[in-house]
Amino acid sequence: MKKVLLTVLSILISSCSSVPLGTLAKLGTFDQQDFLALAPTEISARIQLEEPAKLMVDRTDLALKIDTNKGATTYQFPLDLLSETVIPSRESLFSPTPGQTEYTFKLADDAVSNFQHLQDTLAHQAPERFDFTVNADVGDLPDSVSTVTLTVLLKLSDRETYFPLLEDAEVDIHP
Repeated sequence: MKKVLLTVLSILISSCSSVPLGTLAKLGTFDQQDFLALAPTEISARIQLEEPAKLMVDRTDLALKIDTNKGATTYQFPLDLLSETVIPSRESLFSPTPGQTEYTFKLADDAVSNFQHLQDTLAHQAPERFDFTVNADVGDLPDSVSTVTLTVLLKLSDRETYFPLLEDAEVDIHP
């Protein structure tokens, strides 16, 4: 069995075909005012992971890398599981669609407080760039599995829909 740690998003990988151009445009214009206007209780993430992979839900977090004129700092915010939905496989005209498990997360209570504190701190600074990352651990996989396909979605406000950070990304699994 293999145990794998996946970092399922890095906006810095702008050349990755799994990161939709609309997402790059949306987050490319994200600035300090956008960050300060966020309500941390409304932030959520959704991960869709093809079978047989399963997330270790207690080891999933939202990371935020902030670049300032003093350098870059990464903050991590633990996520709590809201729901876990199994989506069965289906047959289609061209090829079968494998089964998936969809996980929906929100910021943990402590993470909400820490996020608000960070917003207060950054109100008096001049951040240059914000990069969101969702980190997740995948449980043990059979040795025969060499790749995992996943989609990662983020929602920054209840007034918005989820937008894809990664879409149907095939990640190589190395022992």
